[in-house]
Amino acid sequence: MPGTHNPGELTSESWRFHSYLRFTFCKKEKMNQTRFTTSAPMLVTKSVKRSAEFYRDSLGFEIDFIYEGFVSNQPNYAVVRRDGLEVHFESYEHDNVKDPEPRVKCGVYFMVDDVDAFHEELIGRHVAVNYPPTNQSYGIRDFKIFDLDGYQLLFGSPIASVAESGSGEY
Repeated sequence: MPGTHNPGELTSESWRFHSYLRFTFCKKEKMNQTRFTTSAPMLVTKSVKRSAEFYRDSLGFEIDFIYEGFVSNQPNYAVVRRDGLEVHFESYEHDNVKDPEPRVKCGVYFMVDDVDAFHEELIGRHVAVNYPPTNQSYGIRDFKIFDLDGYQLLFGSPIASVAESGSGEY
């Protein structure tokens, strides 16, 4: 029925309002306030070397470094990069404590300039995709995969027709 929606569902109007608030408040920084320039997820993993290689071979990242040292002679910290973004990996074994599994599972959402082209890139690399690029009600076209440690990785781009028209229909 036109004009109705489920409670809690993001409508195109609420998404635009959320975006307005986010950008309005971001513009009102104090001049002397420290400005954040970037952030990088740090994922706890069974094997930092194996994880870094997966991100390199399957997702097209470059391995910046793999560090051996903190606790053992096994690699226990690594950083991968792609297009100015970083993902950090830390082993379960750290500070002489062996964790059988990470305490928290999370996901990483990557905004890309062309979600369909990146999906095709991953298909060409034989990466298992959880669901194909799909237009979402919040104005993003995205898809999801899982990495070797079970972290969900989502990749998305704004839907052009929604971004250009502001209509919320696509």
